[in-house]
This record gives sequence, C-alpha cells and structure tokens, in this order.
Amino acid sequence: MMATAVLSDRAQTDIVDLVRAIGRLSRPAAIRFADAVDARCRLIASNPGMGRPRDEIRPGVRSVVIEKKYLILFESIEEGVVILRIVDGRRDIDNTIIDEE
Repeated sequence: MMATAVLSDRAQTDIVDLVRAIGRLSRPAAIRFADAVDARCRLIASNPGMGRPRDEIRPGVRSVVIEKKYLILFESIEEGVVILRIVDGRRDIDNTIIDEE
C-alpha cells in the first residue's frame, strides 16, 4: 500500500490562503508554490521521519521547509502522514499553531 498525505482542514485552508496571497503578486509563482506543496507532501508521506522534530508544538509533530520560508507541519499516522498546517516559518511557532482557527 502506498503511503498517503492527508490534509487537515486547517492545512487545506492554509494552502488556499497562501496560493491566493502569492497569486496576487504572481500567478506563475502561485502555481509553482501549489505544485511544490503537492510534491513535498508526497515526499513526506513516503519519508515520515524526515524534517525536524517539533515536540515543542506537540509530541510527534515534525516540520520541513518549503520554498525557503514556509513550514509544513505534519505527524505520522499508520497510512502515512497528516499535514497539520502550512505556515510562514518567520512567525513564532508554538503549541497554539495547531489549534488556531
């Protein structure tokens, strides 16, 4: 069985918000960003131990950088990974980021 990356509702919203924001500046850049997110999520699903442990957020959470300034926050599940959030890595990251609305 192939490992999968499941997007949380919040991660789906993050992607839409980021693609829209980037798209206001450059449509091609927004498309590249969306493609990069997709490719990185598939890579994470196949390699759930990659990235940096982020136990300060919640035990088991890990992060990887994408497009030099964004973080994909995820945790492993039996079938692959759950993508929890995609956030600007320049912001303060703490345990409330997973529960933000």
